[in-house]
Amino acid sequence: MNVQNAQIVTAFEADTAVLLSCGPALKELSEKLHGKIHFINAPDNAPPGLPRAVLQLDDIILNISLDRVQALIGIPPHISDDINQVLDFTRQMALRLLGPLVPVLPPYLWTGIVIELMFPQIPVSSLSANQLVTPIFD
Repeated sequence: MNVQNAQIVTAFEADTAVLLSCGPALKELSEKLHGKIHFINAPDNAPPGLPRAVLQLDDIILNISLDRVQALIGIPPHISDDINQVLDFTRQMALRLLGPLVPVLPPYLWTGIVIELMFPQIPVSSLSANQLVTPIFD
C-alpha cells in the first residue's frame, strides 16, 4: 500500500466576506510557509464551493471558498508506505494550515480527512484472459 496524497476539508457556514475575515491570517500563513496567494475573480452567482483564493506551496494547495477550506497535500515519498506516519503527517499539516484560519472563519460545521490508498497490482500482461475476467463473473 502507498499513499500519494491527502485531502483535508473544513466546512463552515457560507460567508461572502470570508476572504476579508481570513485575509490577514492567510497572508501570515503564506509568508510563514513561503507560499503564493492567488485570488480568483468568481462571478457573483458562482457556487459557494468554488475557490475564491488559492494558497500554493511546494507540495500543498490550499483552496478557500465561501463555505469551506480544502487542503490538498502531497505525501513525502519516504513515509508514503507507512499509514501511521501518513496519518500523523496529515494531522500535523492540518493543525499547521488550519490553526491560524479556524479562529477567523465563520461558524464551523465539520472537518474531514481523505487519503488516497494505492495498492500494488499484478501486471495485466502476466495474467491470462480467464484470470482477468474471473473476479467479474464469480
